[in-house]
Amino acid sequence: MNSKSTLMVKKKIFDYLVLGSGLGGLSIAALLAKSGKSVCLIEGYKGPGGYASNLQLGPYSFTHGPKYLFGCFQKGPVIKFLKKVGLDKKIKFNPLDKKCFDHISLPTGKIKVPLGADNYKEDLIEHFPSHKEGLEEYFEILKTIFNEADIFDHIPETMDFVLHPIKHRHIWLYKKKKLQELFKELKFPMELRAILAGQAGNIAMCPEDAPVLAHAGMIMLYERSAHHPKRGIKHLTSQITNVIAKKSNCKIIYNNWVEEICLNKSQSSVKTSKGKKIFGKTIISNIDPHETIKLIKNRKFPAFEKSLRYKYSDSLFQVFLGLKNIDLKKYGFGRWNTWHHEYLDLSKEYKNIIKNNNFKHPWLFITTPSLFTDKEKIAPKNGACMEILTFVNYKYFKKIFDTDRKKYNKIKKDITKTFIDIVEKNYLPDIRKHIDVMEVWTPIDIVKNFRIVEGNVYGSRLDTVNVSINKIDQNTPAKNLFFVGATSSMPGVMGVIEGSLSLYEDLIHEK
Repeated sequence: MNSKSTLMVKKKIFDYLVLGSGLGGLSIAALLAKSGKSVCLIEGYKGPGGYASNLQLGPYSFTHGPKYLFGCFQKGPVIKFLKKVGLDKKIKFNPLDKKCFDHISLPTGKIKVPLGADNYKEDLIEHFPSHKEGLEEYFEILKTIFNEADIFDHIPETMDFVLHPIKHRHIWLYKKKKLQELFKELKFPMELRAILAGQAGNIAMCPEDAPVLAHAGMIMLYERSAHHPKRGIKHLTSQITNVIAKKSNCKIIYNNWVEEICLNKSQSSVKTSKGKKIFGKTIISNIDPHETIKLIKNRKFPAFEKSLRYKYSDSLFQVFLGLKNIDLKKYGFGRWNTWHHEYLDLSKEYKNIIKNNNFKHPWLFITTPSLFTDKEKIAPKNGACMEILTFVNYKYFKKIFDTDRKKYNKIKKDITKTFIDIVEKNYLPDIRKHIDVMEVWTPIDIVKNFRIVEGNVYGSRLDTVNVSINKIDQNTPAKNLFFVGATSSMPGVMGVIEGSLSLYEDLIHEK
């Protein structure tokens, strides 16, 4: 046997190459590994998880993305996934406060958002009795839309709706309608609109732009679940990673960015930034779909690539705080998040940041994950974790970073001060004396560390184009190339895990 033949015999060909270890890639790789398939998971970063990866600041543990999770009820997709990969006994969840898992803080006062749409509806009717009929209609619309989509045991695709238009009448009816339009039709006052859209950051859209379909999904998912892993997000991602790592026929490669994809019918391959060439029968990409197609060197899909020219969701400005010698419960914090709004007109407030890059009066999301986990799992004794964030325009930060680094650093410092001033004034009067560690991330840091296009949070922008019957799915023109992740399923931990479950079941059925 000559040397060339020997090399061919030794070459490892995996059943699946999974590109990127965000939760979408991580979960599909774990499902396939558990089923006995050989899998190679390739990650450019130093560890797994993507937005769900760990940020360790001294004794304080943070995550860049997930703050609270949908789908953790008994028969939910997250629990279904954990059972399939054998982690349902190891990963447990704490529910956020059922009476108020979110606080919405407005200039007119604070509203507590309870678990369950019916409970929420009754609370709002008590506050706005003259809008009882409108509120009942509003929640009925959301419930009907959600139920029409919820009948599937997989991520719905365009043909699911096309084949049964009568069953999905409300989805067709509202596919292009925006939240602000619905508010106007129901004649809701500004304060009620601000309350109902107060959690709009969960879809990174203001009421003027947010699709009713996306809003319905967000509100109705809280009907069932608002949870956090008992031992933190890091424990969740590390346990899923272990499912893959423990399989002798599987491999995880870190610190290697995928730079080229070569597609062939029986044996495809990828090249990485460190010169590795890895072979597999099927490729599953957790990389942004448009970026994935650009990596393919030997085949072109011009019509398909054109269909992928979506806009990206906005990016984040995040402040991570490790607080010492403090009991946050004494300051009114608990197992809930706070949405802080300085205006009742949330569209104006949101666009003031995104379009005008004005951070003098930002809306903020404030979360305290150390109160969601079991005691002292992610913070030291007598310490606490706090995260403060808002959505921002990537291009604004990119332009300043590239042209004037001194100005960029000053803006970063000024915005951070504004965030902490708001928290100090409204929630924690002596916060500065408790700050033990602090780290600040702009969209520039997100792109640098994760190579996420424009530092986007939810993949494609959750507008009326991408949240509709024509949204991108997990399939491609190539029979052995598939997508996972927020853009091809839905954003959030539940969304990407549900998408991975759906793809896994399709692949195993096909085999």
